[in-house]
Amino acid sequence: MAKRIVLIHAVTAAIRPILDAFKKGWPEAEVSNLLDDGLTGALSREGGLTPPIVQRICDLARYAAGTGADGILFTCSAFTPAMDVARQRVTIPVLKPDEAMIATALEAGSRIGVVATLPATAPTQAAQLYAAAAEQGKTIQVTTAAVPDALEALNAGDTASHDRLIAYVLGLSHALNIAFFTALAESGEAAPKLATLSSTTFDAQLDVAARVAREQPDLYFEIQTLNDYGTESLAALLYAVERLRSVVRAGDLEGFRGLMARGRAYLERERPQR
Repeated sequence: MAKRIVLIHAVTAAIRPILDAFKKGWPEAEVSNLLDDGLTGALSREGGLTPPIVQRICDLARYAAGTGADGILFTCSAFTPAMDVARQRVTIPVLKPDEAMIATALEAGSRIGVVATLPATAPTQAAQLYAAAAEQGKTIQVTTAAVPDALEALNAGDTASHDRLIAYVLGLSHALNIAFFTALAESGEAAPKLATLSSTTFDAQLDVAARVAREQPDLYFEIQTLNDYGTESLAALLYAVERLRSVVRAGDLEGFRGLMARGRAYLERERPQR
């Protein structure tokens, strides 16, 4: 007899990917969906997981259990602490969406990056990672980033813009560091010698690149290849380097100033306050 699984969602965009995953990984399961698309708005409006929001999560779990389901899977990581409470209110298994991801991340290394489209998810995920690491006696460092524009695009049905934004946030930053340490490695100059001649900018970039170089190559390869827009960010990087090269070779001071001014204006306008 097929197992009956209830999926509980906080965003409409989560439904299709989860259903596709079940069709691929567990096609025999009988899957149904519960959606409360007001949860994310409440989370932003109330500034966190308030008791009323936790109660809503628990009510959803109890309703799902009352349908005769064999198990429950939540699909939004922003509410994971409330899911722990919901587990205590029902007698069937309740799974959080990030449990396997956290386990894999802790196996991968001690420096973990979290990129979230819902801003409230990032600190929640960091807390979950630190708690899981503590249970295993591990020390980790977690860095978080949020891309709310990607969530807005996803909610509007624009998955292409969502994937494109994520490609730039993850793919471009990693590619830049891989290109940086590849250029150094192929320069023939020893890293210790370069370090004695370094500048503040070089030291900062070298520190980031060194952390990237120590990560799992298979994971970083997937980041570059699994996103359909990954090559777009690489092309943008290649174009930017070629523009810089052409300006320098031509001795074009005004062109160089233009690159610097454009970058400064972009960063001052676009970079969020932290």
